[in-house]
Order: sequence, then structure tokens, then C-alpha cells
Amino acid sequence: MKLRILVDERGMPRDVQLAQGSGFARLDQAAMDAVRKWRFAAATNGSQAVTAWTNVAVTFRLTQEK
Repeated sequence: MKLRILVDERGMPRDVQLAQGSGFARLDQAAMDAVRKWRFAAATNGSQAVTAWTNVAVTFRLTQEK
């Protein structure tokens, strides 16, 4: 799945949008919830930190517990 994230000048995600879903609403929501807790390196314009959009691909791997 792919997410679109608006990262502010402090590296905090301000908006998280689903750009391409996995086909499973619960996985999509779990990924969005997780990304909201992440911290990013802010984009810069010269030496000035700025708010900017970025895209992130999230891959889930389901494994069988033993």
C-alpha cells in the first residue's frame, strides 16, 4: 500500500492519506495509525525546514505463528 503524508517543519506527520490501498481496510488503517506515530526528517528549502508532502510504501508480511 502507499500512503501520502504531510510532514511539518518539525518532522511531525500532520495529515496521512491512503494513496493506494492494500485491499484490506484493517491493514490500511493499521498502517495509517502507525505512520501517525513516526517522526520524519523535515524537508528543507535551503537551510529552512518546510512543510511538504511525501509518499511512503508500507508492506505487511503475514507469518504463521508456531
